Amino acid sequence: MRKFIYIINVLLVLATFASYAAPYIHPKLSWIFAFFGLFFPLFLAANAFFIVFWLFAKPINAVLSALCLLAGFNYIISFVGFHNPVPSENRANIIRAATYNISNASFLDVIKEGTQKENSEKFLKTMEHFDSIDVLCFQEVRQYGEKLLEKKFPKHYNHVSEKSSVILSKHRILKKGVIDFGTRTNSCVWADIRIKKDTIRIYSFHLKSNQISKNADKVTQDIQNNEKLNWYDIKGMFSKFRRYHKERVKQVEMIAAHIKQCPHPYILGGDLNDPAQSYTYRVLSENGTDAFKIRGRGIGTTYAGNIPLLRIDYIFYSNEFDCISYNSPAYKISDHYPVMVELIAKK
Repeated sequence: MRKFIYIINVLLVLATFASYAAPYIHPKLSWIFAFFGLFFPLFLAANAFFIVFWLFAKPINAVLSALCLLAGFNYIISFVGFHNPVPSENRANIIRAATYNISNASFLDVIKEGTQKENSEKFLKTMEHFDSIDVLCFQEVRQYGEKLLEKKFPKHYNHVSEKSSVILSKHRILKKGVIDFGTRTNSCVWADIRIKKDTIRIYSFHLKSNQISKNADKVTQDIQNNEKLNWYDIKGMFSKFRRYHKERVKQVEMIAAHIKQCPHPYILGGDLNDPAQSYTYRVLSENGTDAFKIRGRGIGTTYAGNIPLLRIDYIFYSNEFDCISYNSPAYKISDHYPVMVELIAKK
């Protein structure tokens, strides 16, 4: 029995190393590594379980998973943060930024709970937490969500696209534009904003979704009901993931090319629809610093759907800034959680 368990442990370690490789493998070469990267948090938890198990059953066997986690330490800190906010003497110069995929406030749909008026009030009440934010990046904002945001932030300058990405700012927008991905629902908008004497470019992006939530829900339900797994649903998950991961890579490369021409310090906020163990994340992280890795604390989760422990919403920033705080509160008006940061210009 122990031999069989050890074989399972070996297979887990191989899968974990495949997830380590995911950020470096372009999908033109192979997309399967990206799928392993999606489940990186579960692999971490499983390796930790095996370490504890073998310490009691046969301590020498615990070395396998222990070495595996040690080899991936640089990847682990993209998922688990060990940082605290830092005080700043010059609070007046802090720039507060946030990104939030509100899913068009769909979690407050009148069919699900309450009246439309009650749900709107709940949304607006939650948005009060953003009153102090200088720059807001929203995604999946359609007609219903747009009206609610207009009601809550009537005095903000805005850049609203037809493809659901939005920038709201307390400060004047000097220039704005769109990086058109050629799709109906995904885009990246940008705006040059004047804050005191500085011009800062803000990007709000929403990359192609995997669209595997329904398949994942069905598989989860079958497991919970002890029913036979439907391989059609599992095959559908793989097929969608492969196709849409390739699309996301094209989209993120368009953003990266635009950033390289940016003449100003910049902040990127949005829904990457990929975890930190992905090629798309690596492309953006090479063009900006991930705020979570600098000031995140605890397990970084920004997605509230059936695929657990996913961090797919990010704020990146250029080298002109330092991050002094990071927060991702679990608000219940979307299947995403917001990301809120405080940045300050380097001296």
